Amino acid sequence: MRGMIAPIALALLAPSSVAVASEDSDGDGLSDFLETHKYLTDPSKADSDGDGVPDGDWLERREFAYTVRSVVQVMRPVTPEFLDDAYQDARVLDETETYVELEVIHYPLVSLKDVAHRGADPEDLARWLEPGPTSNASPALGRSIHEAMERGGGKVPDLTSSAGVAKAAQWLLEHAKHNDRFTTFITAVDSDGRFYIPEELEAYADSKSRKEGIAPEKAWPREIEAAGMFEHGQRGSCTSSAIYLSGCLRALGVPTRTVLCIPIIDAGDESEWKLLESGIQHNGVRPTIARALEPSRRGWSSHTFNEVYVEGRWHRLNYSDIDAGILNEGFFGLMTHVATFHDWADARMWETVGRRSTFSNDQKQADVFGHHNPYSTIALRDSFGPHCKVENPPAQVPSMEIEALYWTDSADLPQDILSSNQSRGRRGLIAELTAPSMDSVMRQLRAAEGDVTFEGQGAPSQRGAFHPGCVWLYGDRAYLYIQLSENAWNGLVKDAKYRVKAKAKSDAPSWILDATMTR
Repeated sequence: MRGMIAPIALALLAPSSVAVASEDSDGDGLSDFLETHKYLTDPSKADSDGDGVPDGDWLERREFAYTVRSVVQVMRPVTPEFLDDAYQDARVLDETETYVELEVIHYPLVSLKDVAHRGADPEDLARWLEPGPTSNASPALGRSIHEAMERGGGKVPDLTSSAGVAKAAQWLLEHAKHNDRFTTFITAVDSDGRFYIPEELEAYADSKSRKEGIAPEKAWPREIEAAGMFEHGQRGSCTSSAIYLSGCLRALGVPTRTVLCIPIIDAGDESEWKLLESGIQHNGVRPTIARALEPSRRGWSSHTFNEVYVEGRWHRLNYSDIDAGILNEGFFGLMTHVATFHDWADARMWETVGRRSTFSNDQKQADVFGHHNPYSTIALRDSFGPHCKVENPPAQVPSMEIEALYWTDSADLPQDILSSNQSRGRRGLIAELTAPSMDSVMRQLRAAEGDVTFEGQGAPSQRGAFHPGCVWLYGDRAYLYIQLSENAWNGLVKDAKYRVKAKAKSDAPSWILDATMTR
């Protein structure tokens, strides 16, 4: 079995395997490959539109594509040297001891599925085969994987092809069952590669270990040590899975590295939702992001996965999905690449993000990020370049029917909404409806004129309005606040019937609210 490991690694590194370099035929600073698949410029012309500015210019390169520009402040670690990839360009605008401010140009519609390319192998390719404290590849681990695959009645896939690497990743993920732990962001690594919990994180680790029923030292071989995860047949969440695949694929001779991405906005920050709503005009991209981010409103969100070098270029490997793009409803809608690591230990997460995860909510709200996540998007806008051939699909405003109305003091409301109404002195109605996402709710609200009339039957009529800043979403149920002034509320007559009416703007799809309520 020993002879089966080395040739796979050597095949990727041998001089005879070095193909034609990634050419820049027109000398504009952009490779032919990226001009063809990312920038959509002409690889044979340094100035595709003939305006005197070469395609490689930071702004010019966007003119033939649909792009999304974001400015984001990200807690360290951030690795700017890796952030220009097939799906984005990035540059540092500012940095402090705490965060790096990046300007990122995303190319959400790039798809590299089944795209062939042969470029020159990087000079440092051997680095991505070397083991680390967490991605502890070894010939012994490689032999164990080979033997386990063969015992299962299969054979090792062709690891010189991206499809074969994806198959190997799928087998590895099935071998190690998911069992989420808690140590990936709080475990430190000393100079000898040994794991430990820093003193300031011990109380947090103790509380988590009591809750999970496993001590850190028992969790480590099952969450942050690739060989241990293979041996025990267990792995944790996305970060743990990326560590596992990094070590195991390296043991099979596939250069592999670890990639950290964040969502395009912090879903826990309402001001950033407004950036998304106002800044993204593409009627397919915006709802994709909104639907994907809805479950993340109250949580800490990032995603860790891998890149593998095969067939002459780096491919994204998201679990077992090869060449997974950045526009993906299953992974936050649109992701921003912020760091790449040789080994998870290199990130030293225990010093930054891991430490912040132990903060109280008050502490988090007091720092520069102000919410649960260690990043903040401060600018967001998309662009259809002047020569872009991408068409914006027509806006789809979901049809949402109001199914029930409640007075704000009704005991039939969900208890937390009723309590919130009572504590904040809200007066009016709460409308209940079916809604797939917050984005669909807000778009439907914009389709309404906003004013709501309360036509009294034998009582004075009153006027209210939808309050777009007060919306609750529970699964597929949305609750909208129709606000009445104090005078209008007090003017409602007990036991009187009111016909509640609202209508759509003249240029919007039909929105009609017409119901009778008794006060």
